[in-house]
Amino acid sequence: MVRHVLAIYRATPVGEEAVLKGRAIADEHGAQLTVAVVGGYPSRASGCQLRDVRWDATLREDALRELAQARAALGPTPAHMAVIEGRGPRAIASATEQLRCDLVVAPMPRLAFRGGVARALRRRTGAVVIGVRGGGRQVVRCQP
Repeated sequence: MVRHVLAIYRATPVGEEAVLKGRAIADEHGAQLTVAVVGGYPSRASGCQLRDVRWDATLREDALRELAQARAALGPTPAHMAVIEGRGPRAIASATEQLRCDLVVAPMPRLAFRGGVARALRRRTGAVVIGVRGGGRQVVRCQP
């Protein structure tokens, strides 16, 4: 049984499809839905490990703008909205564990290695991972 679905949004048609698929699964199982964008990761200045506050703010604004697009794509469905700070599968897996999600639905880039991101997520988390490629096609479903 699925209790908590994490749908990852990217500002692409495939990202919107991933959110809608996550919503459908959450509705089907009566699960909580969290929609998240990955971004706003901290930058580091060359070698000195200092953060650039203005660049961080710009990245955060971009992530919040994407989150607003995700909310619009989702419609009136209740969902928790979040920004995952970090990069790639490691950040998504960390958020999955912190939120205690059972299922992750993520868009897959068109030219990505088949299932590479989904498999990387699966190695880092105990959740079921569904990769959406576009046109309703599911790239890979990785289960525990």
